[in-house]
Amino acid sequence: GFRPRGLDEVIADFESARRAGVRHLAFYDDALLYRLLEVLYPFLASVERTGGGMMLHTPNAMHARLVNQETARRLAVAGMKSFYLGYESVSAEFQRKTGAKVVGEDLAGAVEALRSAGVPAGAITAYEILGHPLADVQGIEESMRFASSLGIRVMLSDFSPIPGTPDGELCRGVVDLDEPLYHNKSAFPMLLLGPEKVDYYKNLCAALNRRNKELSQDRKDNYE
Repeated sequence: GFRPRGLDEVIADFESARRAGVRHLAFYDDALLYRLLEVLYPFLASVERTGGGMMLHTPNAMHARLVNQETARRLAVAGMKSFYLGYESVSAEFQRKTGAKVVGEDLAGAVEALRSAGVPAGAITAYEILGHPLADVQGIEESMRFASSLGIRVMLSDFSPIPGTPDGELCRGVVDLDEPLYHNKSAFPMLLLGPEKVDYYKNLCAALNRRNKELSQDRKDNYE
């Protein structure tokens, strides 16, 4: 089951970190926006009232479908500085086979909400899986290009097969899942796709991010 921490406990932890001089606070929790009325909204309101002065980050990715205008505004006002969003594929077939957790419209909506809240595009990153066992239908390049077309950064997250999970079990035809070394995320994408294709996708990711950064700088220069 899911159980959020108590609000008083969360605020106490935040204040303790602030008194200790902490300047950056990361939420390693991809369920951050689930049942957010119970803890997250009141926590953000407390941070806003006390002028927390900390820079907040979400490196473990938030669920893009749950990022609406109000949530984006509250996060930005409370001091959130980096926004990571989970996004796996633009492919309808891949979405159908994996539960359609986040589709393209969800990512675009989250980006629009964050941008409306004053968040710069360069502070928003979409995670995409590299080396998923359904890579043949994932359309990773098309997915990367779609996310990049929104003006945001793209980051590749290497897939790690976990025995007993649906996606992990799909990997048994590729590696021996009874050997723990094959659970290593640095190894599996190379074994599935090959070094050349892995390098291609990583170089493409860097090129797309570089282009968006240059376009952003050009717009800034023209405005000034």
